[in-house]
Amino acid sequence: MSVPSAFRSVVRKARKTHKCCECCEVINIGDQYQYSSGIWDGEPDDYKQCLNCGEIFEAVTRDGGEPCFTQLRDYLFDSDMDHPDQLLAFSKKMGVDADAVVRLMDLEVPS
Repeated sequence: MSVPSAFRSVVRKARKTHKCCECCEVINIGDQYQYSSGIWDGEPDDYKQCLNCGEIFEAVTRDGGEPCFTQLRDYLFDSDMDHPDQLLAFSKKMGVDADAVVRLMDLEVPS
């Protein structure tokens, strides 16, 4: 996906149920979520992320990463983030909730 010619991202409160474009969890009525919209290659599009995935997405981009919407999990796997120890180190470095990263990656963390 190219750089958008226009882009906006805001936190909204859900008036109906939505699905997070990253982890596919339901965003329930009344929940806050990250809504991003823009124009890519002349085509408008929009994305809804739960706040956990939105926070992870923002942390990755702040660190110089360039994940595409709907592909955050794949981006992290491609960055060798497919082991719980790596994910926990990543979450600490980025200042994001470790449980949210583990849920996004759908990994089991040993007790």
